[in-house]
Amino acid sequence: MSTKKSKKKSGKKKVNKKKVVHTIDYATDHRVREAGRNAFSSNALQFRFAKNLRKARLDAGITQQELGAKISVAQTHICLLESGSIIPRLDTFEDLSKALKIDPASLLR
Repeated sequence: MSTKKSKKKSGKKKVNKKKVVHTIDYATDHRVREAGRNAFSSNALQFRFAKNLRKARLDAGITQQELGAKISVAQTHICLLESGSIIPRLDTFEDLSKALKIDPASLLR
């Protein structure tokens, strides 16, 4: 007589969850988008400044690189300011308004 034990199958199916592996670029982009959304809701003034800076630069007819050269910062710094990723120091804020020949308060309205 054989002594095999019969296994009772339960009604549950095993689900193989595949682990999704993302690239570092995806993870970074995702964190940046999340940070942008969170910052936008909590810091509207920063994004208002960013929008106004971009509009003022375009109205002046100059590129980010040209504006950066006028105030002695890199083009990437201007890009970060216009995207709302960073806020300017007070001296940079003043330099931006002088270079664009606008009232500094107009960048915050």
